[in-house]
Amino acid sequence: MGKEKLKNKKGVTTITNILGKFERLNYEELKVLINGTVAGLVPVAVEQKKTTVLQVSFSDWTALSVYLSSAVDGEIALSFIMNTLNIAYDCERHGLRVDNLCWNPERIFVDQQGEIKMIYWPMTTLEHRTETPLSFYASFCGILTNSNVDRSIAGQYCQYFYQRDYLDLPGFFQMMTDIKEKWRTLRKKAEKQKTEQEESSQSSFHPDKQQTLIGGWLERVGKDQRVPLEQSTTLIGRDPGSCHLALPGHSCISRIHAMIENKDGQYYLTDLGSKNGTFLSGDRLHPNARVALDEGDRIKFYDVSFVFHKTERNKTVSIHLMR
Repeated sequence: MGKEKLKNKKGVTTITNILGKFERLNYEELKVLINGTVAGLVPVAVEQKKTTVLQVSFSDWTALSVYLSSAVDGEIALSFIMNTLNIAYDCERHGLRVDNLCWNPERIFVDQQGEIKMIYWPMTTLEHRTETPLSFYASFCGILTNSNVDRSIAGQYCQYFYQRDYLDLPGFFQMMTDIKEKWRTLRKKAEKQKTEQEESSQSSFHPDKQQTLIGGWLERVGKDQRVPLEQSTTLIGRDPGSCHLALPGHSCISRIHAMIENKDGQYYLTDLGSKNGTFLSGDRLHPNARVALDEGDRIKFYDVSFVFHKTERNKTVSIHLMR
């Protein structure tokens, strides 16, 4: 196995891998790397004795292990599974062994747009190998079971790994495609039922509609918009398909920019490695650092500002409902 080095200097992380004595890149592997099928190590030099050096440098990427160390929304967990699976499937299609990918969550990264970046290096042996595709995907069983994913979907996923010794990539890919479609159908059904219930209880939704709030809410600065924080975890970002509070049209806001968590009535703000930052009362938050929110705190997602309010019971405010 090649010798790996990791350096972090001035916010830029560099991973260097020097291939071992018998390790070589064949044409297909080189083509996969250069064409970007795997966003990872790229050949940068050839030293004496035909030793190949692979290297990648990046900033503003967050290790997947950071996301998986806390509660992850079920839909985001499924997207992580499908994104890595698509990369693996492309590699096998080009003749690149899936086992040669690095399946360590500390070496799989999520960029500021929420896209998966997998680090790759060739391996001549599987000795002392602890991370495999099977163990990587099996680690999502607990995450899906404890998420908002339907129990039947989580059960179907976890059942796949019962007494299994290897990952059947085509079969697993087909199962995940079916699960994704089933989850999409259930989500649409739930959204439809929620909409029908809201429409039956209110004749229309108006920006000035009065509603009693118990939990916290955000008041957008400069606009007559108030957003209730009804979920235990509220994701904020540019992508309406992934975030509870979507801010489309703001190119400087990341696809999944930040999140607000409700822990027994105490709210916390976390920046999810956004490119342009999340600011609390003028101070930029460190990526993935959770900070407690107080009444009246001013939150800024790059150029979009909100004021946080912790509403007491029976306090009535004028709100805009989230999507």
